[in-house]
Amino acid sequence: MALLTLSFRAPAGPVSPRARRWGTFGLLLGTFLGAMETTVIAPAMPVIVQNLGGQALYILPFAVYLLASTVATPLWGRLADTYGCQRLYLSGVAIFLAASLACSLAQDMAWLIAARFVQGLGAGVIAPLTSTLIGKLYSQKERPRVQGVVSAIWGIASLAGPPLGGWLVDYASWRIVFIICLPFGVVGWLLAAIYLRDETEGRRFEIDWLGGALFIGGCSLAVWGLELRHAWQIIWGASIVALALLIEVRHPAPLLPLASLRNKTARSCIAGNFFGGAAYWGSLGYIPLLVQGVARRSAMETGIVLIPMLMGFTIASFVSSRIVQRVTPGRLAPVGLSVMALAFIGLALAVNAPIQLQAAIGLFTGLGMGTSMLSLLLTTQHAVPRRELGSAMSAVVFSRTMGGTIDSATASLFLSPAMIGRGGAALGIGVRNALLLSGAAAALGWFFTRNLGREEEALSIASAKNEAPSPEPEILAVPE
Repeated sequence: MALLTLSFRAPAGPVSPRARRWGTFGLLLGTFLGAMETTVIAPAMPVIVQNLGGQALYILPFAVYLLASTVATPLWGRLADTYGCQRLYLSGVAIFLAASLACSLAQDMAWLIAARFVQGLGAGVIAPLTSTLIGKLYSQKERPRVQGVVSAIWGIASLAGPPLGGWLVDYASWRIVFIICLPFGVVGWLLAAIYLRDETEGRRFEIDWLGGALFIGGCSLAVWGLELRHAWQIIWGASIVALALLIEVRHPAPLLPLASLRNKTARSCIAGNFFGGAAYWGSLGYIPLLVQGVARRSAMETGIVLIPMLMGFTIASFVSSRIVQRVTPGRLAPVGLSVMALAFIGLALAVNAPIQLQAAIGLFTGLGMGTSMLSLLLTTQHAVPRRELGSAMSAVVFSRTMGGTIDSATASLFLSPAMIGRGGAALGIGVRNALLLSGAAAALGWFFTRNLGREEEALSIASAKNEAPSPEPEILAVPE
């Protein structure tokens, strides 16, 4: 593969508390944008499908968004390790904003699906590079507090998304759900552009474009095949993905964050993120069907079930950020995943119960997700060298969103277009099976992280004996 060489050096100066504060605020607005866009669309999808047609493609706007953000994440992470985060972060957010506008103008499902794919490419920058920037802006002691704020902002935005999306659908237009967050994104982009800088030097950049392209194409083909129930398409997609992995393993600079798999603790975190993300993000596309299709409630009432789930995520993220200052983060991850597994099984059994009971159970799914995801992220940050933070954070987000993509596409096998069209008891059976799949995924996440606390403690002891103290943060803010 040819090598691409870029050279630039951004101006830098001593770290300014004011610049770091405003730069962090810009990152929080970007986080708000990404979280809001993920959840505000959920109540609108049944109405969008009715308006644009294509019940058979119901899950694809969710799936292609997750797929695109998944495959883009390692590329953003690798580029960040080579060239620095700030310019790449700004590029990704700009792509996201432009694609959001394109989604609002969609005239048919093909247009919407294509725009959501591009939107996902931009979204792939937000979570990993925000975590990377915070990991470099702040010391290890400060990270739990700041990362807890980021998770809380994500939870608050997610909390506001469902009722806002439902209200816009019921009383305005579904098109507005795609552009309601643009002002937050523009302001966040400007703050990050003004107050954050990377000090980077020209480096040679090599990446496995062939393996990466095959991986993206194979995943896309398999997800599309799952949605359309074409066995040959699924098999071809899986075969292409297998070929891509063989190429990636042998390439010195793979697109996928395979380097993180060398670290045992990071492997456990990645597995936990994969199955936890499969359980949580895979379920978000089907909760609206549970409320609007099975219970025959309005789009706005979808929030009755989604809000407690997202509230639990916010509360758990905030509380966990305090607990991990006294307890090893790795010890919290299996606890959160086990709670999430039990909650999803309970929600599956309560498909035909009053939505108030479903909302109460949903609260525990959010509590489990918030606890496990924050602790897994912090454990990964502690486990890898600073020079690999970009690729490690991209591996965490990659595994989480890939899990959600696979789960949402696989769960679509339980739901036929006829079920979605008729609703009622038949749809309830399909949604119940999809939720049971999420419960099984969370249980697998617990299995792979059950010993994570001991692994992290052993790693901390070894690091204290063999390694020098971590250097000061590498991201330099614009001097005042």
